[in-house]
Amino acid sequence: MKDEEITDQLRAKLTSPTGRHLYAVLGSYGALEKFAAKLTTTPATGGSMFPAAASVTQGILDCISDDRFAHEGGQELVVPQVAARLVQNAFNDFLSEHVLKHGLTILRDWEMAVAYNCDLHLLRERATDTHRVVLLLPGKRSGGNVTLFPLLPGGDLKLPGGILTDDHIWETEA
Repeated sequence: MKDEEITDQLRAKLTSPTGRHLYAVLGSYGALEKFAAKLTTTPATGGSMFPAAASVTQGILDCISDDRFAHEGGQELVVPQVAARLVQNAFNDFLSEHVLKHGLTILRDWEMAVAYNCDLHLLRERATDTHRVVLLLPGKRSGGNVTLFPLLPGGDLKLPGGILTDDHIWETEA
């Protein structure tokens, strides 16, 4: 789908006063980069522009102090659950900081959240009538599922079910 069509449909959905306001745009890294750049120069709703996309990976890293990362992250080979819990807690903190403080949030760069198997259902919980979230996901639709990082060697990663509704997902052209 063309970027302008996605933006028009997204803008129309954002005007709804109620409902689950979690949306996703799928595509290659290059296509998502172009889409994100265009989005910041596009009116959203109420005359305001779409915000710049925030990096989930950078947000997670910013929520972990260097000392804590060195201490707990250093235990990853021995006790991987410690590092996974550290990243999950940082993901929660990042979402609270970005999603709950803004009416519209665009999120990109999912590598760390996916690598550490963060609970992505939190996105659905946080996307409400007053907190709208757009995910820029490197992926594609595949057999009714969303496949993340489709070029990843060793198998496809699927977005867990129940997070997004089918009419809230668009795939940008490469």
